[in-house]
Amino acid sequence: MTRVFGKALLTALLLIGTSARANDGLTVPPPVFQTGDTPSVPLPEGGAAAQGFVDFFNRTYLKDAPQIPLLSKDQVVWFPPQSAGDTSLELVVRATPGNPPNCNPGDEGYPPQGYPIVCRDDFSTGQFCQACHDSALFVEGGGLPEMMYSTSREDHDVWLANWSQYGDWNANIMRLATRDPIWQAQIETETNTHPWADPHVIQDVCFSCHGEMGERQVEYDFGTEQPFCTDLFYATLPGILSDHERGKPFPPDLSCAPIPGKPVAENPELYAKYGSLARDGVSCETCHRIGLPNENGQWTPTPDPTSYDVFYGPNKYDVDMRQPSEQKRPLQHEFTATFAYDMETIMTPDPVETLDPAPMWDDDRLAIAQAFNTGTKTSYLRQAVLCGACHVLIVPEIPTSYKPGGPLPDSTPELKAQYPYYDRPAACTADRTTFAPATRDQFGNPLTDPCVTLGYEQATYLEWINSAFASEEDNGNTCQGCHMPLVTNPANGSDHGAIMAQSTAGLTAKTYRRHRLMGINLPVFEMFVQFPDVLGVDMHDDNVPDFATTPMGEEMAVIQNYLLNGQMAIVEQATSQANGTGLPEGTTTVEPQAAIEIAIDGVEMRGTVVQADLLITNNAGHKFPSGAGFRRGFLRVEVLDAAGKTLWISGDTNPYGAICDGACMQAADGSWNLLPSETPDGNPANLQPHRETVTKESEVQIYEVQAVDDTGTLTSRTLALFHDAKDNRILPRGYMSVAALGCGDAIVQDSIFGIEKCTAAYATEPQFDSLVPGSAIKADPHYSDDTLAGSDAISYVIDLPEGSAPASVRVAMLYQTIPPGFLAGRFKDGHDGTAFLPATERAIYLTSHLNTNLDLRSEHPDNTDVLFSKDWTTTIFTATAALE
Repeated sequence: MTRVFGKALLTALLLIGTSARANDGLTVPPPVFQTGDTPSVPLPEGGAAAQGFVDFFNRTYLKDAPQIPLLSKDQVVWFPPQSAGDTSLELVVRATPGNPPNCNPGDEGYPPQGYPIVCRDDFSTGQFCQACHDSALFVEGGGLPEMMYSTSREDHDVWLANWSQYGDWNANIMRLATRDPIWQAQIETETNTHPWADPHVIQDVCFSCHGEMGERQVEYDFGTEQPFCTDLFYATLPGILSDHERGKPFPPDLSCAPIPGKPVAENPELYAKYGSLARDGVSCETCHRIGLPNENGQWTPTPDPTSYDVFYGPNKYDVDMRQPSEQKRPLQHEFTATFAYDMETIMTPDPVETLDPAPMWDDDRLAIAQAFNTGTKTSYLRQAVLCGACHVLIVPEIPTSYKPGGPLPDSTPELKAQYPYYDRPAACTADRTTFAPATRDQFGNPLTDPCVTLGYEQATYLEWINSAFASEEDNGNTCQGCHMPLVTNPANGSDHGAIMAQSTAGLTAKTYRRHRLMGINLPVFEMFVQFPDVLGVDMHDDNVPDFATTPMGEEMAVIQNYLLNGQMAIVEQATSQANGTGLPEGTTTVEPQAAIEIAIDGVEMRGTVVQADLLITNNAGHKFPSGAGFRRGFLRVEVLDAAGKTLWISGDTNPYGAICDGACMQAADGSWNLLPSETPDGNPANLQPHRETVTKESEVQIYEVQAVDDTGTLTSRTLALFHDAKDNRILPRGYMSVAALGCGDAIVQDSIFGIEKCTAAYATEPQFDSLVPGSAIKADPHYSDDTLAGSDAISYVIDLPEGSAPASVRVAMLYQTIPPGFLAGRFKDGHDGTAFLPATERAIYLTSHLNTNLDLRSEHPDNTDVLFSKDWTTTIFTATAALE
């Protein structure tokens, strides 16, 4: 079986219609490829730049910790590749001609000796869907395939982009979710720093969202109590990979053995299907099988909370009794990707009678059904409820002193004083004085222990619920509206049609939303572009032709490196298409919109004092930043003279993304003039407070959430986020406070998709009782007056030295998905006392060699000269005003 499995399968299974297609390759806005088909390149292996990174982190963050080394790629563990030669290592299917089932005991050919792995009743990986939903397979046959679009004809170079479902998905961060090396390092540090918590349980919680198909298949095959452990991710059929394709061997965990007595590391052929499914990330069937079993896609929401179990999961762990005490109206579901699957049906957004069900049934024994919300008469695949299943992440808050059978942190006055932020859940009754006993060997299970609080690692969906964007309709304000933008016919702004499955002749066009599914995490995405061998990704798809011919007879070059689709999607999502496409419905005139926009409402000089009044607008349907709590946005404000020289600056960054006190300067000993907030030593008092006025270069407005563990020490550990020390993230438009909603009343409040707005309001409140001295958030009307939600106003009052000649003020919103302090935490927590752990070593190698100074520019027409990525920081929007 070759890597061109999709084309081979299609030829074998289907009668391909080869009549000419009418696609002219035009859509608005058109694709953009700023660097053509040329990917970015990493820093030189072992060079001075990589050594500088290592030296900076050792000197700045790890002075009293093990020092990170300068590593080469052959010194780290590589992920299993997507393919080896002509063999795909991620091909799991239910049935193929000439390939009998071979993946389960009792199957002919079990255990499998080669790929594809054929599993009669299991999930299939995305390569199976590629056969019908990848435009690159259909270039032959006359004309351009559907969903293949050209860049502007006015460009010097014209390129064709594969925006089909598979083409887009194959280049997005969801498809690569389990290969995210920073996420993998974070799992490793969580298990390392919580030595009495079952590591397999922690790994399972993480893979339940990032590698759902593999995690769920383990549950189906071995029972709900069997967790997905990391060794399964690495499982491949033996004899396929050479040592060169493996990198440094992954150290096995012999206790990872779903089949008793048969560890994964010693019996990979028995577990290879779980590795393939997990490595497929958030795959096609992760979403397109969500539905009630045996209900043919029908879902009827009712006032009974259990009717939402299909998306939000059941209340298996008594979530309502174990949420933090400030959550006055707790959730009734687990969330965290615990949705229900119909394992016999593929869900589609369109009526079945308009589709061709034969290929799925004949070749995979899967029925097709429309995923249908009978209450709103809309497909739930087009509703935000589908996304909410993963984008509320409820995880254990594991106490520092956690030990099975050990004393609770509030069981004595002395312990209460030592752990002031331990929050005993209601499920932990007053008669309890100890944690639950061990559940496996010496380990306890924090998911089932009633005395371990279940808190939010992130709550993006709840932020959306309590915003002006929230709606149960299929419109541009849903998650899909922004992150799965419509294609639009340049001749008709209401035409968003494309033919979805090109393997069958005679199908009609239907509304098509791209499977872009991107946020603004450029540094991690660039790791895939720059280190495809270490992370196991194929940058070039063998199915993609060099050229394709349009109906007008033009021969156009096709973008070969499919990852560049994703790269540009990130730039556009941040700078010009925060609202999906920038197109008002029914029009073809683009109105670009950045995720954050800045207006300089007034700028003047009085004597030596420059004052600039800024209005920051959040155009996202959730907080900014959102998602994982370690992300941050901050303002860089400069006063410039007529020649463009900087006279004053707040928010400058050094080459590693650390924020300096004024302009960044490196001393002779290699140290930098960093803000104390960059190295807070665990003390919230060292953070930058929220401000309404900035007067000094040492004052920087940073929009972020920072949390403490149960001892009151700042932490970025996912499973130790007990209390928000600071949360001044910019609210979404339409946010309503607990008071405004009347949440103190006992009556049931308005709800969206079964979630009361009050529940969302409690979960997403700003932190008014900040632990950071000098915080102005309580008095800031943009956080307390709901009519101002969705923006923030701040004034810069700058007293310049006599003789200065300021001419203008320049302001930028900068954004970091991997701040240096968070990265340093992974390095520090990823050492077991003897050596750095494998995922941490890989993260050290990748981050020290990652090139973040890229030749990418903002796509916003007001910012075309603005570099998008520099020094681990992305620039979302810039504004400049001349002094009056």
